[in-house]
Amino acid sequence: GVGGGITYDSSEEGEYEECRVKARVLTTRRPEFDLLETLLFEPGRGFFLLERHLERLQTSACYFGFRCDLDRVTRALEEGVEGQESGACRVRLSLARDGSVQVTRAALSPQAQAPLRVAVCEDPVDSRNPLMFHKTTHRRVYEDRLARHPEIDEVVLQNERGEVTECRIGNLVAL
Repeated sequence: GVGGGITYDSSEEGEYEECRVKARVLTTRRPEFDLLETLLFEPGRGFFLLERHLERLQTSACYFGFRCDLDRVTRALEEGVEGQESGACRVRLSLARDGSVQVTRAALSPQAQAPLRVAVCEDPVDSRNPLMFHKTTHRRVYEDRLARHPEIDEVVLQNERGEVTECRIGNLVAL
């Protein structure tokens, strides 16, 4: 089910490699995962950047072929914070491939008194890995990188070009 166009300067090796690359989509199995969003909820103010979270979720759902009913997702979020009358909380939303939604909430952790210990991981992530462009429950690459630095709290990831990409769970802000 794959092929290529042979031109004047084609080589046997090049055409064979092109077919192998194109066929990967048919033979490579992705791990099972859900799509993930983590949102801040503040009583009286609602969800912080809700529209952006929903847009990102929908984009990822479309990319991976997940069912995503945004009305259903929004209802689940609203139900997930019912009764949260005081204090901000962290809300975690997961969307399964079949469109089912799970929402949990937790109180925000108090801000750490000591400085956060952070390291840049020298082992690069693969910038061609589609899972690196989407928030999912498949967290192996992040946990593996942190495990290589047991003395730290957070790890900053970089790709094979030395470009900083993200943290395991924190946000990066460049000023």
